[in-house]
Amino acid sequence: KSDEFKARSLSSENRARSVLRSEMYQAQNSFRTAGE
Repeated sequence: KSDEFKARSLSSENRARSVLRSEMYQAQNSFRTAGE
């Protein structure tokens, strides 16, 4: 049961990290286009 919880928390952590990365990427793109 603890292994299942560990896997679930890890997947949610990875999901949050990927969302954060995509948001940062979009922010960089908008910043770059705004500068041009």
